[in-house]
Amino acid sequence: MKTPIVALVSGVFILPFAVHGSVLAEYTFGVPSTASSASSDLDSDSIASVFTAGAGLDSGSIGFSSTAPSNAGAAAAAPYVRYVRGNTTGNTEADAINGDDYFSFTITPDASFEVNLTSLIFDYSANGSGSSGQNTASFFLRSEVDGYATNIGITVSATAGVTAADYQRQTISLTDAAFQGLSGSTEFRIYLYQTQDSSGDVARLDNVTLNGSLSAIPEPSSFALLAGICGLTSVIVRRRR
Repeated sequence: MKTPIVALVSGVFILPFAVHGSVLAEYTFGVPSTASSASSDLDSDSIASVFTAGAGLDSGSIGFSSTAPSNAGAAAAAPYVRYVRGNTTGNTEADAINGDDYFSFTITPDASFEVNLTSLIFDYSANGSGSSGQNTASFFLRSEVDGYATNIGITVSATAGVTAADYQRQTISLTDAAFQGLSGSTEFRIYLYQTQDSSGDVARLDNVTLNGSLSAIPEPSSFALLAGICGLTSVIVRRRR
């Protein structure tokens, strides 16, 4: 059984560092009859921005689609997904980076919290046009943490003809130390490119989810309290001896 002083010390150590897990950002792109780029997460200690197209994606060639996946293995894409036509994307990874062909969002913890990330998930698909045949759409992730310098995880691709490919799910681990203890805004970009260039060639993206936890940042007064409690504990222990 803990003595009162031990219990007090344990409580002081635990409370200032409270942690809670959460879906920090979630983009399902709307509800029936209402498309949306806003996050549907319910976390109250962080803010997820709207899901925004990069400067290289022409506004006339992107939008919301109600095309749902035919396979049961991926999460339901209805009621809406984001689509990008082939006439506004490049054909290679370098084209995507240099052309600012991406979708992005930013996660910002409240001032008294820091973010510890675990994963980013998204569903993806593609289709080609009758004139160009099969189209391959490829997707890769970068972040502001290293200035968008390197890919996070692997590049994934979907290939299809006129009939849209079944949606597949990509899960990218963010448990690396670089994604822990983030106290400011952090932007993530999902870049994409396609092998075909016509407006009938389409890349699709859905169910973008950022998972992690938020931990309270201790106030300076908490450290002073810890020091005081530890000093008091030391005195009591010496006297008991």
